[in-house]
Amino acid sequence: MKKRLTLALIALSALTLSACGLRGDLDRPPPAWFNLAGETAVTL
Repeated sequence: MKKRLTLALIALSALTLSACGLRGDLDRPPPAWFNLAGETAVTL
């Protein structure tokens, strides 16, 4: 019983880790304080 539980936990961990890259590289949005039209940073 303990061996099955360990095997199931290892399989679940491997599945979880392998699912992390399914969406590919994520595009990060530009920072909210950066103005794309004027290409200048807004100072606070």
